[in-house]
Amino acid sequence: MALDRDIKPALPEPRCTTERLYCSGCAAGQRLRDQVESPQGDIQHMSDTSTKTVTDTSAVRIEGLEFVEFAAPDPAQLVSFLEQLGFRACARHRSKDVTLYRQGEINFIVNATPGSFAQSYAQQHGASICALALRVNDANSAYQTLLARGAWEASTTAGVMELNIPALECIGGSQIYLIDRYGQDLSIYDIDFKALPDTEVPAEQLQQVSGLTLSVCAGRSPEWSDFFCQLFGFSATEPDLVTSPDGVLQLRFQELDGEHRDLADEGFASIELSTSDLAGTEAHFSASGLQFRPAGPASTQTGTQPNDCYAVQHPLFDSSVNFFIGR
Repeated sequence: MALDRDIKPALPEPRCTTERLYCSGCAAGQRLRDQVESPQGDIQHMSDTSTKTVTDTSAVRIEGLEFVEFAAPDPAQLVSFLEQLGFRACARHRSKDVTLYRQGEINFIVNATPGSFAQSYAQQHGASICALALRVNDANSAYQTLLARGAWEASTTAGVMELNIPALECIGGSQIYLIDRYGQDLSIYDIDFKALPDTEVPAEQLQQVSGLTLSVCAGRSPEWSDFFCQLFGFSATEPDLVTSPDGVLQLRFQELDGEHRDLADEGFASIELSTSDLAGTEAHFSASGLQFRPAGPASTQTGTQPNDCYAVQHPLFDSSVNFFIGR
């Protein structure tokens, strides 16, 4: 499994350092422009069709979210916070300091490998989401299709007898993995990880990752909407919201204020986890020392009411990613 990437050097100008699809100085962006032009020669941005659902039928269709990868300057603090949220370590990578934490259908990867891309990312961004893994039917085919449509490859490394997982660059220097080994068949965890001895598992409070918020520079929401819709088959149902093909995962784009003009300020700002018993979950986690506050409609979910979502945090854990729990 290629969770430890080579650190990629800064790209020279005029190439962008993050998302490049609509950058005037970028050849990759021009390739994608050429492929998404209408017969009249106009670029069809998702924001121009915000009153209806728009999906690019030629996009690579993802089949779900496999895992979210986290990194932190102090991995022990991150792990302590995740354990208070009810996650338990269930497998460790065969050759790297990478651990799988699971609860319900949620898979979180904590990458603490010294000198890795993840740790370099954490030193720059703090405790953060450095990668997502998306499920596809055929990872290599999807990878080649996405590169041809303008996506940018990311370097990966794999050890002996480990999967070589293709990766693409994403927001703020983060990355997207393409995974075709998942489910009940032989999965990436069976190949690249060793299962940990069974331990007492607490009652599971959380079920799925239901949403992510991406912080983007002013005016770049349409570009990021296009990125996910035209490459991965998401649907744009609102100007700043896209939904995965399976309807489970929502991505919201939140524009930074005028003081944040550097593309390095972009990234994953928050993650929302779902529960079927919000009141019971709040009581359970509050008793363990976590702090809850009503988040209301500021969360990733559309139409969330003031008492339908809570921000959760630990008083001693500082993270650049906000955690929300909602229905």
